[in-house]
Amino acid sequence: MSELSQEAPQNGAKQQESRWKGFLRKFGSLIAAAFGIIALGLLFAPIVSYETKIYVGDEKIKTSYPLNIVEMLRGEYPMNWSIVLTLVMLVLGIALCVVATLVKNEKAKEGWSVGAALSFLLAFCLFAISPYLFDWNAAYFGLIENYNGTELATGGALGIVFSLIAAFFAAVVPFQNREITVAEIAEDGILIALSFGLNFVKIPVGATGGSINFQMLPLMLIALRRGPASGLICGGLLYGFLTCLTDGYGFATFPFDYLVGFGSVAIMGFIRPLVFSASAMSTGKLSKKEFLIGEVAILVAGLLATFVRFAGSTASSMLLYGYDFAAAAEYNAIYIPVTGACAIVALMLLYVPLVKVQKAFPVRKTL
Repeated sequence: MSELSQEAPQNGAKQQESRWKGFLRKFGSLIAAAFGIIALGLLFAPIVSYETKIYVGDEKIKTSYPLNIVEMLRGEYPMNWSIVLTLVMLVLGIALCVVATLVKNEKAKEGWSVGAALSFLLAFCLFAISPYLFDWNAAYFGLIENYNGTELATGGALGIVFSLIAAFFAAVVPFQNREITVAEIAEDGILIALSFGLNFVKIPVGATGGSINFQMLPLMLIALRRGPASGLICGGLLYGFLTCLTDGYGFATFPFDYLVGFGSVAIMGFIRPLVFSASAMSTGKLSKKEFLIGEVAILVAGLLATFVRFAGSTASSMLLYGYDFAAAAEYNAIYIPVTGACAIVALMLLYVPLVKVQKAFPVRKTL
């Protein structure tokens, strides 16, 4: 009787978990889209607020001017390009969420959902650095008379929150219809540990944590082997969290340098069909055409992943270390492109052996 009483709560908990997973699988992308739409609407609320300062005798008079996207796009103020990018990323994320909701194929749903998550994460970064970009442009071009600095306004602050929530719901959708096997846990754990070790074999650059190393190579392999969702979780969340703890620069760096920075390897997962074609997986060999397509795909996806990491770290340098945009971009351009190039070149050189490994140890065809 006691065994039956113990089994009943367990079965109830499993049923509750199953219903929750079913709900997220069915409506998670729509929830993400809804939060993305809210973040999009916040562009029309004050995003940043700049201040002017004049002296009347001994009295200092400050005046604040809140700005939204409409006022910025009139051309009277600096920083238009970043607001346009924020708008593009939010619209793209919302569109990808809608597609993810409509498609029936689970592999396709995974790709669309992770693409939406990355778009929302980039919007999150752009919202966060908007006052710093405005400040840099205003000071550099001298467009505002008696300019006295910029701060984040209500719309920008809430935009950060809602774009991050949208990214979360988009990212969890692919994992609601899959069981993670022991083999997958073991393989991903080994590759994450390898990245962790390679992080200590490096050439330090500057005083704020930059270095040249091969840490992105194993993370890119996870995304190539198992798809964009695994790349985002293993790279951005798991490896990013562990590395953030051990690097010693504070948890405030996690969202930009680690979650966005290393979650960028998810982009490699989108090119799996090009890198591991059906014919190559059946024979273990590549034709000249397949080899060329695969190499180009690795190069392009690697460059995009490197750029996303560069964007995240540039935002971090501006927010946490007080760099202006030019200095932050210049500093991160010293080591991130080189680190990305190391991983890309290694992947391109290992392409043929990787095809043989993928054929010998294929991942599951279903999620």
